[in-house]
Amino acid sequence: MPERKAVAPSLEMKKDLAWWQRFLLDFNGTSILWLQHTEMNTIIAMDALLTGLGGTCGDQFFQCDIPSEYAKSNIAIYALLAVLVAM
Repeated sequence: MPERKAVAPSLEMKKDLAWWQRFLLDFNGTSILWLQHTEMNTIIAMDALLTGLGGTCGDQFFQCDIPSEYAKSNIAIYALLAVLVAM
């Protein structure tokens, strides 16, 4: 295995972690979706990075770059774009 060593987090990473910390304090355990059915039969997963978006549903998937008009946006905007693309 490669040797592990500490890496100093970037300012962007610190801002992202601070955003998640604030978000989780207010919304931890809160569902923003109202589900009529108690049994889930489809799982959709999405994620966003500073370099692109991706998602999967069953055997379908997508991956794309961040659109240039959103290149300087907050990571939360990228996550929302991933949801929109998945829809």
